[in-house]
Amino acid sequence: KDNFLYLGGMPFTGLLKKKETDGYAELNYSEGHVHGIYKSFYASGRIKEVSLYNEGKLNGRSIHYWPNGTKKMNVNYVDGEMDGIYEEWDNNGLIAKMKTYYKGKLISIKGRAIY
Repeated sequence: KDNFLYLGGMPFTGLLKKKETDGYAELNYSEGHVHGIYKSFYASGRIKEVSLYNEGKLNGRSIHYWPNGTKKMNVNYVDGEMDGIYEEWDNNGLIAKMKTYYKGKLISIKGRAIY
């Protein structure tokens, strides 16, 4: 996810849809920066990720999904750094890990291996 985009020599503002190796993504841009909701989808059309950006940096909730549609990961970002509770699930929907971050630094972790 590039953080800056020009179109015709000017910073791009609008919605960009792009092909990815295993699906596609929709990115909102403002003045050349990814800004607002970012969504990516598997080739099947199922949602893969929904994240929030503010001027090119992750800022807010980022949720990832397994190809079967169950939640994979849920994490909060503040100014591009993980901050708060990070949750991870296996592809059956069972909680696998919980981590706590503060300003990008890992504070605590608990969970089980899922791989």
